[in-house]
Amino acid sequence: MLPGKDGYTVAEQVRVIDVHVPIIFLTARVQASDLVQGFKAGCNDYVRKPFHMEELLLRVENWLAVKYGTETPQQNNYIIGIFAFDPHKQLLSGKGRQIRLSHKETELLNVLYNYKNTIVSRDYILQKVWGSDSVYNSRTLDVYINRIRKYFKDDSHINLITLKGIGYRFIC
Repeated sequence: MLPGKDGYTVAEQVRVIDVHVPIIFLTARVQASDLVQGFKAGCNDYVRKPFHMEELLLRVENWLAVKYGTETPQQNNYIIGIFAFDPHKQLLSGKGRQIRLSHKETELLNVLYNYKNTIVSRDYILQKVWGSDSVYNSRTLDVYINRIRKYFKDDSHINLITLKGIGYRFIC
């Protein structure tokens, strides 16, 4: 249902160029015959609308792992003090509780963890997580930083320090 040509044709054309590139159909077509036609055209996976973003991201990551031999999502858990952070399940576990993180909270915590014990600028975080450093997104970042701080309040060894006018330091 793309303008000009359908996804089946696009998949067939991609397969002529590269037989190994992963192709995932994201479609409103729900009939079994559509699925069969998609796989015959060369897709590797088929996601029906409505869909959950987490599911789509996991499918993309899994196919990239198949293509490039990267780690599978299950192997990318992080230990942060007394907590376990699973970005692929968007889950923070510890102290007998599990916190289901939003997509943006997960992205923010990923950035903070990747730059743990160093300074990461507000501008970098805004660009990486929200795609822009607008005033609106800047205020939103403040809200998310406070949420992250609350999640880690049970571990006194974890600090999220604000460096006014510069950025943040995530100490863990």
